[in-house]
Amino acid sequence: MRASLTALSDVFCTGLRGLANPNRDDKPAGPPVRPQEAGEYAIQLLEISQIVISKYIRPISREELLVAALAGLHEAARAPVPHSLASEVRKAAVSEYELRKYLARARQRLGNPESLRGPLAVQASLAGMVRVLDPYCAVLNGPALERVNTMERHYGLGLELVDSSGIGPMIVKSVAPGGPAQRAGLRPGDQIAALDGRSMNPYFGRSADGLSPDPVRISVSRPGSKSARTITLKPENFRTETVLGVSRREDNSWDYFLDAEHKVAYVSISALERDTSEELAQVLTELRTAKLRGLILDLRWCPGGFLDESRDVADLFLGDTNLAFLMQPTPANLLPAFFVNLSAHSRNATVWHRDGEPDSRRHRGFGNLVQFPVIVLVNEETVGGAELIAAVLQDNHRALVCGQRTRGKATVQIVLPLDVRNDRLGLMRSEGLGWTVPVPKTGLKISYGLLVRPSGKNLNRFPDSTAADEWGVSPDPRLEFRVSADLSRQLKAFLQLQDLRPAWDRDILPLDDPAADPQRQAALAHLLQLLK
Repeated sequence: MRASLTALSDVFCTGLRGLANPNRDDKPAGPPVRPQEAGEYAIQLLEISQIVISKYIRPISREELLVAALAGLHEAARAPVPHSLASEVRKAAVSEYELRKYLARARQRLGNPESLRGPLAVQASLAGMVRVLDPYCAVLNGPALERVNTMERHYGLGLELVDSSGIGPMIVKSVAPGGPAQRAGLRPGDQIAALDGRSMNPYFGRSADGLSPDPVRISVSRPGSKSARTITLKPENFRTETVLGVSRREDNSWDYFLDAEHKVAYVSISALERDTSEELAQVLTELRTAKLRGLILDLRWCPGGFLDESRDVADLFLGDTNLAFLMQPTPANLLPAFFVNLSAHSRNATVWHRDGEPDSRRHRGFGNLVQFPVIVLVNEETVGGAELIAAVLQDNHRALVCGQRTRGKATVQIVLPLDVRNDRLGLMRSEGLGWTVPVPKTGLKISYGLLVRPSGKNLNRFPDSTAADEWGVSPDPRLEFRVSADLSRQLKAFLQLQDLRPAWDRDILPLDDPAADPQRQAALAHLLQLLK
């Protein structure tokens, strides 16, 4: 059952009675701000700060939030932050009335420069506010907020362009695996110079997904290539792939067998989006039909994603019984007989909130996918929900973990969408929360929960944590395989090239040579030993 929260009631009141006019001595730094607008700003800021206080993962004072918010407001207005700001806020906080009056006066003092007009004043204050929260809290605007509210299916070309401000060719920023641009062979860094022989700039902004349904002819050049090529792209509905394999077949689908002779498959999860678990369940079911004997689950560079998808992926491998397996028996592997775990601890990760109520749920299985050994590949860029999966499988002795210690990000975020135009606040989506409301212009992402491993061990790396402390997911004994930061970046680039190569492309890529990825080769060698 998906995590849920009680819907927030309207929190922005519209009445501004009781707000005193600002002191006449306060001279605005720009065009004047109407008293009503300054009062609305004060009310919104107080209400937002109150919700942050109630939802944020650790206790934080309203005064601290408001000081940071006003500092952000001053910086956006390019005005010096008063040295007495903190003391002034503390003095005004003696009553709600005085605090509202002080915030409204502070807003009017800064006037109405372009950087603070309309909703920008609240957005600037939120940008200041998140600085006193943890690094995973953020203000979301535009494409970042749209991505939070986007379902797994998209319409368009499946590419995002760098905003070049109308100067020079458009540069491809990212390409979605499984989309039209990927199938046509586009990569990040490619330059698009012409559309049907005309300049691209009037047609595209940051994203190319706002096109009409008509096909478009574009001229593409690649750095290092001697000539440009012309391709035709047609916007369409597609789902970004998140469950990736070894190489593509002729129909652009994935071949997942890394070692076809020994029936060892390789599955990489690029992100935990909606329906990733169902996509993975389908892949594993097909692999089992093809006589799968062992699996390498690659979570390196996986940034995490939705909480419930992470739990569902872990549940796939746990089966429907209460037994926890290290490995299923093979002719030379009887270890499960010694690793059966009959304890009553939670099999999946639990989310703890400040109110002390744990967020746990019943097992959601898609079948008993427990008939094969699993090795999970992780590294320092295995984050959040990907760490959850590795921890759950490790704690339940269902998989071995290979690679390098993970990031240690166990906080769970919620997105508060703010519609400052209509003075309303409501909950939209979060990692693990399945609500939908009309997409607002601004969202505030805050940490509201903490993941706890099934074993009860700490997963989160706190600011004062040391290397000797307990956090993240560490490889199992004899399975640590460290690589340098430079090699890790290179491997990430190699993997991206492999994921984006279209079926028709016959270019030789680095990962066509298995030895190019020593971590994956180490996992394969250990898995083959288990299968003997």
